[in-house]
Amino acid sequence: MSNTVVAPKPSTKSPSPQVKEKASAKIGFQGFDIYGWLVDPKRFAPPAFFIGIALAFVLCSLAGRAISKHNIYGNFSRFHDYINPASLYYPTISQMLAIVESKSKPEQTIVIVGGNSVAFGLGQNEDQLWSKRLQNILGAKYAVFNFANPSSEPFEWGYWAAEALLKKHRKVLYVTITMPGTIGKPEGEEIYGYGFWDAKEKHLLVKDTLRNACIDADLKALNEQDRIKMTELQLRSKLDSVLYFEDLWTAVSYSNFFTVWTNLTSNTMLLAHKDYAEPRWTSPPPVEERFKSDRDYNSIRSYTRSYFEYQTCKPREAVWYKVLSDMCTLIPHQFKKNCLVVVSTHTPAYIDRLTAIEKNRETITTQRSKESWINAGYHSISLDGKLENEDFLDARHLVESGGEKVAALVAKEVQAINSDLKY
Repeated sequence: MSNTVVAPKPSTKSPSPQVKEKASAKIGFQGFDIYGWLVDPKRFAPPAFFIGIALAFVLCSLAGRAISKHNIYGNFSRFHDYINPASLYYPTISQMLAIVESKSKPEQTIVIVGGNSVAFGLGQNEDQLWSKRLQNILGAKYAVFNFANPSSEPFEWGYWAAEALLKKHRKVLYVTITMPGTIGKPEGEEIYGYGFWDAKEKHLLVKDTLRNACIDADLKALNEQDRIKMTELQLRSKLDSVLYFEDLWTAVSYSNFFTVWTNLTSNTMLLAHKDYAEPRWTSPPPVEERFKSDRDYNSIRSYTRSYFEYQTCKPREAVWYKVLSDMCTLIPHQFKKNCLVVVSTHTPAYIDRLTAIEKNRETITTQRSKESWINAGYHSISLDGKLENEDFLDARHLVESGGEKVAALVAKEVQAINSDLKY
């Protein structure tokens, strides 16, 4: 018997309806093969991968640019610790401008408060804040925004927002509080200096030859390590001015989640920053118990030494000339008439403990600082002799009563400057 196997003839019959249905199980809408698209190895080829990355960058950039124009902070009072660099949260200048644009009217005079922890209102709760008292005194003709921050120099951060608004021809006054002799750099210091480059690379600031020359000199004087940090900051700011990744990330971390560990947020690291309540101060201790810190006392004793000849009240004129020179080149000259510099003071309780020479130095330093600001083209007042012990929380910071007195003094000056500018 033959063992030959005969191959079956190809069938000429159409598949049964059941077979057709089975073969079509992978077919999606309008004939699109979803399964095939998902498993196609060409979809993961390098060109498609890099096109996806580029598309993601473009979408994120557009989202950041769009969200930078919206006020994400709602009922903003100030940049407290959970929405400032103390918790590694870095608001952008664009977001500060968005706050102003959303909460002011074209006919109002905008008052931007900048400067140190005294201007910030350290020691005052949100409902006691001196800048809110200032708004109440000034009334509806003005819109006051507190952009001050602890450890900020007088013309950092908040000032750059003010200059950006002035460049847009808005009616703006800038109020800053600073200790005698404190000036800072045009490009800011380490904590808040990122704001200058953010504003500069976004073309929000005016071009100023003297300021640029000072910044160039500062950059040349940096050591190698600081120069590398500054180069990185400048490059990051250039990229961000196109991609707006800082605005996007800051908005996400405020509204949705945060991923960076900090001392302040160690127990709730992933919590969105909007979900943190502003820290509240307890009632200050009795006045007789507030001013017993040897550290504060010794700090005040040493504060004015560099401005005077050894163990005398004779000013070192070379030092004061440098102070005046730095004030002159700090900001563009045309904006100085819009600025009020409030020279702060120390608690009388500590000053009373100083030697006669140290007391005179304190008075002279405060007076010379105010005069230097005025000679450099700014408006300036001093708080020397305007406050009492019960107005202070510690050596420098003010409780509610002190804030009310400062608000009244500042309001009077703001109204006069506003009138001079014919706003």
